[in-house]
Amino acid sequence: MVKIAAQQSVLPTQSLAWDHDQVVAELVDHFEINIDGNGYVDVGLVSIVTGIGADSWTTPLPVLVTGLHSVVVRACNPNGCSLDTEPFNFTMVAGVPTPVIDGSVRIIDSPP
Repeated sequence: MVKIAAQQSVLPTQSLAWDHDQVVAELVDHFEINIDGNGYVDVGLVSIVTGIGADSWTTPLPVLVTGLHSVVVRACNPNGCSLDTEPFNFTMVAGVPTPVIDGSVRIIDSPP
């Protein structure tokens, strides 16, 4: 299973990350990404975090024009590649993205 996790407003300095749980079992020898339907690119295996039952993998985003983009990831081995993930849509921004608040507004005791 490949699950993508990323932000919707993306800066050129950020990277794409996804989770996959079968690399340690040597069922995957590389990942491929496809941005905007422009063909698959082998991004290898660059792990950033090892979790319980799944690892997170990452690759820098290529240079992209400002605007809307879509990416899919697939896992590959010598026998072929998996189906694509669901498309992940994001907006490449030129500057600092608009901030997002998570909605966890609450009342707490004031510090002494």
